[in-house]
Amino acid sequence: MGSHTYHTRRQWHNLSVWSISSLIMLLLGLVIGARSGDWRLLIFLGVVAFLGLVFTFLQDRSVNAIYTIEADQLVMVKRKDRLVLKRQDMLDASLIDRSAARDYLRQKLRQKMEAGMTEEQAKQRERDFVRFCTVDVGLRSLTFGLGRRIVDTMPNAKHDLILLRLSKGEDLLLSPVYNQDLMERLGKLLRR
Repeated sequence: MGSHTYHTRRQWHNLSVWSISSLIMLLLGLVIGARSGDWRLLIFLGVVAFLGLVFTFLQDRSVNAIYTIEADQLVMVKRKDRLVLKRQDMLDASLIDRSAARDYLRQKLRQKMEAGMTEEQAKQRERDFVRFCTVDVGLRSLTFGLGRRIVDTMPNAKHDLILLRLSKGEDLLLSPVYNQDLMERLGKLLRR
C-alpha cells in the first residue's frame, strides 16, 4: 500500500453567520439614522460589523492540516505540530457530524471531570481533541453559542468529520476534504 495524502476542509460558518448579522445590524442602523438624523449609531454598528468580520475571518481561516497514510501508520501535521500514530495505537474510526462531535466531547469530559479531572486538564483534552481539525465544531465560537444553532442547520455544516479513537483512551477529530476515502483507507489499515 502506497502513501496517501489528504488535506483538510475549511468551512466559513462563523463568517457566514456574522455577515448576515452585520447586514441586519447595518440596515437597522440605516433606518434609525434616516428617521432620527443621527448617524452615530450607524457608524458604531459599521465599526462593530467590520471588526466582527475580521475576527470571524481569522477564526475560520485555520491553518491547513495534512493527513498521510503510510505503510502502517497515520501521520498528521498542522503547523509545527506532528503526530505519528502506528496501527496498534488506533482503535477505530467513524464518521461524525460537527454537533455530534461537540456533544461527544462534552459528555466524555463531563464523565472525566466527575472522576476527578481538573478544569485545566479538561481544557487541554479539548484542545487535543480538535488540534488536527480545521472545521469549527462550535467549541470556540465568537458568538458564545448564539449562532451555533444556525450554523448547525446550514447545509455545508453536515459534512461528516472523522472521529479517531486511540488505544490510550484519547480521541482525535479529523476534517479531511475526502472523508469517505480517508475512512476507507483507515479501515484497511486497521484491519491488517
